[in-house]
Amino acid sequence: MVGSMLVSEYFPAASENYTKGREQRKIRAVTVHHMAARWTAKRLGEMFQNPSRKASSHYGIGYKGEVAQYVSERDTAWTNGNIESNRESVTIECANESAGAPWPVSEATLERLVALLADIALRNGLGFLVKGENLTWHRMFDATACPGEYLLGKMDEIVRRANERIANNLLPEKEEAPRPRYRVYIGRWLPDVTGADPADEENGYAGILGKEIRAVQISLSRGDAFYRVHQKGGSWLPEVKNREDYAGILASPIDGLMLRFSEGQAVYRVHTVEDGWLPPVTGYEMRDSENGYAGILGHSIDGVLIESADTAAIS
Repeated sequence: MVGSMLVSEYFPAASENYTKGREQRKIRAVTVHHMAARWTAKRLGEMFQNPSRKASSHYGIGYKGEVAQYVSERDTAWTNGNIESNRESVTIECANESAGAPWPVSEATLERLVALLADIALRNGLGFLVKGENLTWHRMFDATACPGEYLLGKMDEIVRRANERIANNLLPEKEEAPRPRYRVYIGRWLPDVTGADPADEENGYAGILGKEIRAVQISLSRGDAFYRVHQKGGSWLPEVKNREDYAGILASPIDGLMLRFSEGQAVYRVHTVEDGWLPPVTGYEMRDSENGYAGILGHSIDGVLIESADTAAIS
């Protein structure tokens, strides 16, 4: 998922709630919204994961200032009520500090909004932000009160503060990504690996190609790893956290793997006996055979490769 280093949580929107790609349009603006609720960024993400919602945004900032991402900047979020604007905008939803007009936001939310606007502008070559031009808001495109009078009254300040960061090229400080450590069972537990290179048979992936994998164990240098596997000819087995257990049944091969991190974004792929290395995935949804899990059900997994989005080259 392409986006900002300010993001601390990822809640991928349901595929029914956004459009893949941008119809060859270039990002030209950032659009500010409010949630009309005192929500966390996670709560908004849960709403966008409902396939019937038919709406999404790229980012959400919770009332405590935490930043979550729901849609990659490469894709079109359904936020502005205007398809042309959606195709050319990165959209941000801000939680309110309290409900009702003028819909205020907390200083923590405002501070994160300023930093996120500057980050998006710098990475996408938008130049300095100009109110009403490359910094826009929802009511410019749709009949709505969004983003509320409080944020509208703060727009001059927001532009000034964001442009100060842009002038000084103040991208957010990059935090080292969590480092995965993982191993697999093929009749015996193989040694841990920490790399992510299909050409490195010693430390680039877990497994011995040609030998069916029956179980997986994963941990992180920081935060928690949550994962589950699909038993070949069976079903998805219960979720496992870190090395509190292992995912799998030692007598049965696996043909699917789902993985998520509590901090940062997991990027993972598998090698199958029948197909070779499959493309990387980032999701965690058993109903999404394209990006929700790694593997092809019915095809035996014999290699697993895991990395973090901050160090991965995601195409």
